[in-house]
Amino acid sequence: MDSEEYEDEIFYCFADFEFTCGEKIYRNQAEMLSVGIIICDEEYEIAETYYNTSCPVKNSQLTAHCRKLTGLTQDEIFASPDSNSVIEQVLDILDDYGIDEVMVWGNYDKQGLLADAKQHRRTYSGCDCIEELAEMIVDVQPKVVKKLGLPEAVNIEELAGAFGFTPEEGSFHNAFNDAMGLYEISKGAYTTDFKRNAALKRLIEERSARRQAIREEAARKRREIALSVPFTEAEQEFLDSLDDSVREVEFEKLISMRCTIIKRFTMLPDTERFVMICFDEPRRIKVLPLEEYNDEKSKAAAFWRYITREEFAAALLEAVKG
Repeated sequence: MDSEEYEDEIFYCFADFEFTCGEKIYRNQAEMLSVGIIICDEEYEIAETYYNTSCPVKNSQLTAHCRKLTGLTQDEIFASPDSNSVIEQVLDILDDYGIDEVMVWGNYDKQGLLADAKQHRRTYSGCDCIEELAEMIVDVQPKVVKKLGLPEAVNIEELAGAFGFTPEEGSFHNAFNDAMGLYEISKGAYTTDFKRNAALKRLIEERSARRQAIREEAARKRREIALSVPFTEAEQEFLDSLDDSVREVEFEKLISMRCTIIKRFTMLPDTERFVMICFDEPRRIKVLPLEEYNDEKSKAAAFWRYITREEFAAALLEAVKG
């Protein structure tokens, strides 16, 4: 392809990668197993696609979890080239279209590529192409989530489904299908009237309700822990003195900080003396066993106080009152 043919046009690249995973393979040991890319122009017309598998240089034997998740077989991985060679092909395609950013969904792909490069270095294998592509990765998830009005991030399968996309072959957790899903999500976000999308509206409502339920359950647990130790007289007097306009806010602040203290007491049943460190912006506290405290721990703090299981109310109220 003659790259000069496209020098006056703008193209986007959407990508996904699958990495080794499963039994005793941690994120910092990941190696690329497959890559899929979708290249389109400013009108979201697809110009080119690419998919390939690669064979890890360190842990080439797929775990059972990895095979089940990705649908990849051991035979096709053993028959595949090294990931650095595969990514060299990807870089050549990106160069043809003048692309210097590769859009992905979530913050793991860059970490996975850098982990793959690390494994290459450990086996004295070339990894220059892997490292070059890793630096081109851009996580578009936060921007798209905000644009669509989602209360939280969702996976590609759920969100692409809301825009009517299902893979023609195979399933999600396939690098090509996930890259195509990301393309469809972006296309829907930037070229359609997504506010009229009923499926997307349902997804937003479901996630908002779930998020609210999680918040309410967390608040219930905080209150349960905080009230497991009766209020002291000083705390009760403070609460009784509050004006109705601020009572709820101050009560929740007291509950939250009280929960932090009592949880720490519970976690360390044999510890008697603690240090409570109070920070501003936002107002919050941290509780440490006395033997773990040093001046550096409270360097940026508003103040710190010694506390015990029997005597913590005065310090707590000082933190709450601000």
